[in-house]
Amino acid sequence: MKKTVAALLSAVFITVFILTATYIAQASDSAQIDVSFTLVHEPTPPPAPSGPLYIVYIPAAISLNDKTDIFFTWENYGVTADKAVVVSIDGARTYVNNEGNLYLTSGSHRLFCSVDRGGYGTQYLERIYGPGDNEVAHFYGHTDSLYAVAYGRLVFTPTVHTTDVAGTYTGTVYFKIELITL
Repeated sequence: MKKTVAALLSAVFITVFILTATYIAQASDSAQIDVSFTLVHEPTPPPAPSGPLYIVYIPAAISLNDKTDIFFTWENYGVTADKAVVVSIDGARTYVNNEGNLYLTSGSHRLFCSVDRGGYGTQYLERIYGPGDNEVAHFYGHTDSLYAVAYGRLVFTPTVHTTDVAGTYTGTVYFKIELITL
């Protein structure tokens, strides 16, 4: 037992000597030691979402050969009951030369395209013209519905004559989206 204790003390003495000898043997006028400390806090709650108050879904494209109407929907992430989101056609950018008409073009040829607004599931449509902005969807903050409370549907109808040149006619409708206080 005495031999085991003596061997153990010798091992400790040699280890301490080797560790301290590193700095002693360098014959230096400085030394360093790395110190670390880990501070642990209670987890903090995640920050409030900084995303949008709402998202309005507007189709990016429509082929009038397949269907002629589009619907507006939305998701409300924080619009309060005293506010509403209004979607309007941007008349200054959509209608041609203050005529108040939407035209589809193919090269230098153009077709008049009527624009009608209505609601979901209704047959009643109202023809709209520019050059002003026309409201096409109205969403209230107090409702959980995905659908617009007013309007929410657009129908496009190109007017084709037998003298029109064959081709693919395209146009762009621009929209304004506003958060308003009621």
